Amino acid sequence: CSETLMESELLGYVEGAFTGASKQGKAGLFEMAHKGTIFLDEISEMPLSIQSKLLRVLQEKAVMRLGDDRVIPVDVRIIAASNKNLNDMVKNGQFRKDLYYRLNVLTLRIPLLKDRQQDILRLLEHFLEIYCIKFNIKRPIIAQEVYQILLNYQWPGNVRELENFTERLLAAYGSSYITADQIGHILDLKELHDFRERSGHTKESPDRKILDEKTLFEILKSNNFNKPQTAKQLGIGRTTLWRMLKKMNISNES
Repeated sequence: CSETLMESELLGYVEGAFTGASKQGKAGLFEMAHKGTIFLDEISEMPLSIQSKLLRVLQEKAVMRLGDDRVIPVDVRIIAASNKNLNDMVKNGQFRKDLYYRLNVLTLRIPLLKDRQQDILRLLEHFLEIYCIKFNIKRPIIAQEVYQILLNYQWPGNVRELENFTERLLAAYGSSYITADQIGHILDLKELHDFRERSGHTKESPDRKILDEKTLFEILKSNNFNKPQTAKQLGIGRTTLWRMLKKMNISNES
């Protein structure tokens, strides 16, 4: 079962401990982290039966591999993370009170992503770099309105949602010019509508001031001043692009 698998990963196992166990056995994460640090993510999802075994490790500073009777000393520092209020879970009988007090030596509360807007665009740039390398594409040019929408979005899934959004965005649109309408297909469309209602924006067009002279020139330059290719990337006709370039007084030598 999944609890047996979790226990074997944390504490290790010996040959014959369960069906499919390796003949050589395996050291658990606590053994491997001896004299170091182990990070337990989403500890609120840990079953009560495993919580009791974790408590024993903390109290006795030792582990016993699954299927074994030998006690192996371990000296490990634990960092645990949860997106739920463990104190409330203790009151509801969903998390062991004794384990909670063993773990709760120093608490660091990380604000929701929506409450630290200064991190949103930094993280976006970080994930863009990662997934542009993964997909082997150039970094896309992003409309200014997109940044405003991302800053106003609530991000209920926090950083993981932002990373997932970035990966889906690049998988869907690659290195093309990213507009607000495009991200509306990835984020909740109601969020896009609400943002435009609040800010007075209407349906975006590449001919708007959002696509400023510098941005348009960067896109043109990234395409080696190939106007048909630039128009295709922007999703506009060649005549529209020519009119925009003339209006902004942009040439190959700008």
